[in-house]
Amino acid sequence: LIAADNVGVTQVRFYVDGVLIATDAASPWGFSWNTTGLSAGSHTLLAIAYDAAGNSGGAAITVRK
Repeated sequence: LIAADNVGVTQVRFYVDGVLIATDAASPWGFSWNTTGLSAGSHTLLAIAYDAAGNSGGAAITVRK
């Protein structure tokens, strides 16, 4: 995911299976994910970027453990 915007991205929120697990307010946007307690199978990872004007956009991928 590349978070960019003409107004300026202020934060990116990261979700796993619909649960917020991290928020990053500084570029480069990212987080560390410890998958030890995650069950085997498919999981959805979603990143939503927010800009200074209150707009948002996101992207999701499915990962397997």
